[in-house]
Amino acid sequence: MIEIASSLVRALQSGALYALMAIGLTLTLAILKIPNIAHAEYVTVGGYVSFYLINFAGFPLWQTVLPAFILGRKALEIAFLPIIIALLGGSGTLVGPLIGSIIFTLVYQLLLVNLPSLTKLIMGSVLIAVGIGASSGIVGLVRGLSRLRRKTYEASPPY
Repeated sequence: MIEIASSLVRALQSGALYALMAIGLTLTLAILKIPNIAHAEYVTVGGYVSFYLINFAGFPLWQTVLPAFILGRKALEIAFLPIIIALLGGSGTLVGPLIGSIIFTLVYQLLLVNLPSLTKLIMGSVLIAVGIGASSGIVGLVRGLSRLRRKTYEASPPY
């Protein structure tokens, strides 16, 4: 009887996990019109965290849910932060990611201090605008402005 109950609980846990993954994928697809395949990676990180906390640290299952969510979220930041910084600074140069990291860190810290509830919204909007409007980053914008300044225009001779 205990084996049947244990199997039933595991089946319900697996079904709930699959349902959460399906809801997340459907929501992402409905909003962005792009399937987020990386969803499975975050679930996998959370699963590994839960596995190690249950088997090696002796935690019960219900106490591993919050650390799994937190570490899955941190995995997202760790994976995409270098891409965001390179996009902001300019990925085609050596100086671009350095400039991007300095600017990203300064703006992020200022927003955290002054507007903590709007930090993610503002940073996301700025990064989308930079990605759409200036795909070569800040370094590309500076180069473009310097090219515009160097152009000389000659007047045509009067007839």
